[in-house]
Amino acid sequence: MSNSTTVIEPLTIPDNLSYSFEIPNDGEVYSVGLPGATNGTLADMMDPDAEGYTVYTWDNGDWSAITDFESQTFEGLDAFIVATEGGQNQPDSFSVDIEFTEQSAATPPQADLDEGWNFVSAPKFGDVDTVFGISDAFLVLDRFNEPQSELIQSVDQFGTHYIGEDDNQVSPFKGYFVFVEDDATLPGVLSGAETRDELEEQLGIIIQL
Repeated sequence: MSNSTTVIEPLTIPDNLSYSFEIPNDGEVYSVGLPGATNGTLADMMDPDAEGYTVYTWDNGDWSAITDFESQTFEGLDAFIVATEGGQNQPDSFSVDIEFTEQSAATPPQADLDEGWNFVSAPKFGDVDTVFGISDAFLVLDRFNEPQSELIQSVDQFGTHYIGEDDNQVSPFKGYFVFVEDDATLPGVLSGAETRDELEEQLGIIIQL
């Protein structure tokens, strides 16, 4: 009888401003949030040739499927969803690679919210009321699954949150429906970050080792 030892390799933390996530190909829908300016296009984040998923963005109150990944760019506080098929002979999961631009000369992002429903990233990790508690914000919906990461903390999916009630947490790497009763502006927080430590402090990221 022989003894065997399983060696667990330590997680490697990149030294740049990149974060990688995995989305299981399980037939479910996942949201991806972008709390700051990013480099490249959607084609740099996800494989445009992979079969088994469709990316949608929120456009004027409805979802639009993205077919040209090379032309699709994003701004800070944008979010999108990834609808997986879960089919046979397809990849088990899909990678999402987010590379933030150096924020040294950047002003914090802001998102213009139209009266009614909007779909945006949370500006940072934190309590819903603190992060989304802007003038005229009334209701926040968490309807989609969270992309998976071995490095950073996750949050529970809370479903429905009325501003001023309960105690729920949001993630800057997820997208949320936010209902406002009048046109409003959602301010971001990411600016002046030139290093990973600075970026993680601003976004409230906790590395899980």
